[in-house]
Amino acid sequence: MEEKDVRGFIKREEFERLSAELLERVLVPCKKAMSDAGLGVEKVHAVELVGSGSRILAIMRVLLGFFRREPGRTINASECVARGCALQCAMLSLVFKVRDYEVQDTLPFSIGFSTDEGPISTLSSNILFRKGTPFPSVNVLTFHRTHTFHLEAFYVDPSELAPGIPPKIGCFTISPFQVPQNEKSKVKVKIRVNVHGIVSVESVSLIEDDFNRDPESPSDAQMDAAAHTAENSTFLQSESAEGARTERPCGRHELPVTENIYGAMTKDDILQAQELEQQLAYQDKLMEQTKDKKNAL
Repeated sequence: MEEKDVRGFIKREEFERLSAELLERVLVPCKKAMSDAGLGVEKVHAVELVGSGSRILAIMRVLLGFFRREPGRTINASECVARGCALQCAMLSLVFKVRDYEVQDTLPFSIGFSTDEGPISTLSSNILFRKGTPFPSVNVLTFHRTHTFHLEAFYVDPSELAPGIPPKIGCFTISPFQVPQNEKSKVKVKIRVNVHGIVSVESVSLIEDDFNRDPESPSDAQMDAAAHTAENSTFLQSESAEGARTERPCGRHELPVTENIYGAMTKDDILQAQELEQQLAYQDKLMEQTKDKKNAL
């Protein structure tokens, strides 16, 4: 095999001139992070650089000019992210036991939900999980429905997404259920953002509380009107920790949910990917064994 050594020289001034546009991009995530945090650079206590590419002196100067303080390099620039991922995997695993570290993740984008009748107005701008909300997080919604309905999850602000990423997350179909004629049943939907930051409908319950009703207790219609003036409204189910609540017998039936996650891999695709991964791992193992045998000769 013909090999050729390639050598070249470039002056630092020429290199920085050619990469000026790339150097400007370094500050884009820094400015966004400061804006999202609502802080000024004077509130930053320390700046740490990680990643092998951050060793370029031009990057150091750009960050020094923005934060007005010398960036530190006390962390292993090449391995800190991999070590952090390994530690987080060990914390989530039931096999390994590690020290208790508290890692608080927050949502990078606001998530909203809509039904067949329109967006769910639980917060301003139809936001159900606001950007910056710590997760895991749970919201319980109460609907009044007579038949099958759909819930659509989406990112509220598409401009925050990377180019080419659709704002729609998935569609959840609440299966058919039987209700008395001309009546609407109360359906409670528990929506969770799990420890991985993935949003899903965890459970759906059909509530039957029309029997053994206390005559003096307010009706569901009165309670719904107090919570929201519009008919067929949707509201967050919340209770005061100090407020007293009168319990009455009720029936609860779990309803099945069918989910369709946009852009997600199907089960067949996942199985094919797992089979390919096993084949590649076997090839790597075979090559290592072959190399060891050759060295042993």
